[in-house]
Amino acid sequence: MKIRLALVLLLAALALAAPGKPFVDKKAGYQLVPPAGWKSYPDRAAQMNASSVFKGVDQGGFVANINVMMQPVDKLDEFTRITREQIKSAKATIVSEKAVKLGSAPGYQMIWKMSMQGRKLQFHSTWFVARGKTYLFTGTSLESRWSGVSRLFAQSAATFQPVP
Repeated sequence: MKIRLALVLLLAALALAAPGKPFVDKKAGYQLVPPAGWKSYPDRAAQMNASSVFKGVDQGGFVANINVMMQPVDKLDEFTRITREQIKSAKATIVSEKAVKLGSAPGYQMIWKMSMQGRKLQFHSTWFVARGKTYLFTGTSLESRWSGVSRLFAQSAATFQPVP
């Protein structure tokens, strides 16, 4: 009985950790694998001038989400400097930051948090530069629910990379 329960729990954990299907935007020039079960919202992406938007877990009045945007900055260090300045000027707090590799592209990642529209939010931002622009992945969650989605953001961001 204990073995059966352990097996069921293991299979459930594996299903939750399983990645979703690859999303490739050949026109924009990137790919990523959103979390399993998260849905793409192209109309919402168009409304916010994003390339893609994925919505997932309802966190009680706020839906955790991922969006991808392109910015007209063609140097990684310049975009990183600008982002750091914008976060500080918005009175946000950088929790962590590090250089990352996204496919063959060098990239950068910041975890940060701030209050916005009366909500305490936490963000996972990862970016790389390719074809003369910066590709920016941002996962957003309620700060109080961060532990439930931070792993999903990290897994998805690790798949974010340029495509030919």
